[in-house]
Amino acid sequence: MLSQAVRPLKRDWLMRGLLILLCSGLPSLGEGEITFAGTLEGTVHYLGVLPAPRVVPVTKDQDRCGTEAIIQTIQIHDAHGALSDAVVSVEGLPDRDEAVSITTTEPSVLNMRCAFSPRIGTARKGQDVEIRNQDPILHNTHIKYGKRTFLNVAQVPSGKPIVKRLKWAGLHDIRCDKHVFMEGSLHVFSHSFYAQTTQTGTFRITGIPGGKHPIHVWHETLGVLDQVVTIPENGTVRVDFAYP
Repeated sequence: MLSQAVRPLKRDWLMRGLLILLCSGLPSLGEGEITFAGTLEGTVHYLGVLPAPRVVPVTKDQDRCGTEAIIQTIQIHDAHGALSDAVVSVEGLPDRDEAVSITTTEPSVLNMRCAFSPRIGTARKGQDVEIRNQDPILHNTHIKYGKRTFLNVAQVPSGKPIVKRLKWAGLHDIRCDKHVFMEGSLHVFSHSFYAQTTQTGTFRITGIPGGKHPIHVWHETLGVLDQVVTIPENGTVRVDFAYP
């Protein structure tokens, strides 16, 4: 009778020991760490009338750059006004390096066909950005963060690319001092909760802590849109933005 009563007790301790062993291999969660995360997806549209492009006279290297640069900053790709190159970000969240990973695709700024490619870009603070000249003419790439100069360098044709680490979070303005019509921007974030709309106007941001968060939409010509969105702790919420 005694041996029969002891067997369930041994089995209970065996299960407890197995549970402790399994849990010991899991990373511990510190105070304030993300335990539940959701996804935000949606589209950005422009509902207004497409303005005429800006025409800038070209005075240097006309044999390569032409006599004028036609700049259209509002890129619409369908009849519904799907807007590309809008930057969507979640505001008010601290940097959480321990909870997110930096993308393996490093950002780049290319001098190509007398324009910057991409014209609008996004990156994570701490990433390396590569600046390259793919034109057969000299360019002077000048990148500024506010009044601070991040990079100011002349790049010869087929020269060695320049790689520099992004150390400031915020909007970086990109210009070519030799060709004033060349312009662009790089948005650097201290977290990974951001996305840039595609040619279909869509965006998707994953791993967002559940709760109410301000969502910020930026476009170089149309300005900003802001909306507070409730992110589910485990699931996806869809929000569509529209510039009038």
